[in-house]
Amino acid sequence: MKENNHLSHNIDEQSNTPDTSAQTRRNFLVKSSKGVGAGLLMAALPTKSVWATGIGNSMAASGHGSDLGGAVSLRIRGRNYLLNNVASFDLDQTFENVFGIRAFRGANNTYGADVTLRMVLSGVDANNVTDNQLRGPGNLNRNMARVYLNAIYHNGIQIVYPILDLSNLPPFDTAVNFANYLANSAVTDKTGTATALTSLVQDPNSDIV
Repeated sequence: MKENNHLSHNIDEQSNTPDTSAQTRRNFLVKSSKGVGAGLLMAALPTKSVWATGIGNSMAASGHGSDLGGAVSLRIRGRNYLLNNVASFDLDQTFENVFGIRAFRGANNTYGADVTLRMVLSGVDANNVTDNQLRGPGNLNRNMARVYLNAIYHNGIQIVYPILDLSNLPPFDTAVNFANYLANSAVTDKTGTATALTSLVQDPNSDIV
């Protein structure tokens, strides 16, 4: 299955060279840290009540996606589904090109610029060698890629994660802004972001009421 609703995202990325796209994201991070301060701007990843219940309220208000109880059941797919159903174009984007930062390697190091979303999801490097550190500390790299791909492949059926562009109601209007937010959160607080993302992907509906 190759869903079509990520095409506008792809077109946006294709309008920039990878270097330009990555530089834009890096500039965003620099401005955040030197301007109001990353600690103030991105103190922590939004709680699930913002990411999940907020989405649910938006969908309910628009008359879409409610279950019989009036809540929205989010469906965030795992890495195996994504590896088998996401277009190669998206899987083979480098982590740096998508997020503007390099994939984390342990607590204090990063990988090179050639690490792709496919690598962090699969845990296999470019030489087909298993590298468990590709997932990042606390699965941070993997879960950043996971929620990002779920967001751009949301279709309301196989994946239900309408965090982007739903009548301008969710917190992120574009995939680029969502990726920037994930990156800023990870740079500001790796441990807290890893914990929040793990909680989100394990039970995205836990806070929906």
